[in-house]
Amino acid sequence: MEQIPEELKEYQNLIQVEDMKYPFYIMERQGDFQFLTKDEVIVLFNNTDMSEDEDEVHFNIYTIHSDYRPKKPGTDYMGVLHHDHVTNEFIEKYKEEGTEILVKKRIF
Repeated sequence: MEQIPEELKEYQNLIQVEDMKYPFYIMERQGDFQFLTKDEVIVLFNNTDMSEDEDEVHFNIYTIHSDYRPKKPGTDYMGVLHHDHVTNEFIEKYKEEGTEILVKKRIF
């Protein structure tokens, strides 16, 4: 936080997550973030139903293997982290293949 320029500090949130080990996962849904373990990701996928809107992104799932800092403090570089947009097509493949699809997509 000390490296972030003053004019960007008001847009930052510091979230501390206790007892989280690598890899861990971030689920982003409508601007909200939830930090998950592997087992919690499986529960999330098991409890996500297909939507009537074929274009809906249910959530984005980020896989975090190590510490990460953006090149420019205070800027949003989450798009460079390994992530997937979870759509109906993704959920359908998960229902067919189970966690194997998560391995294929390098989530696990």
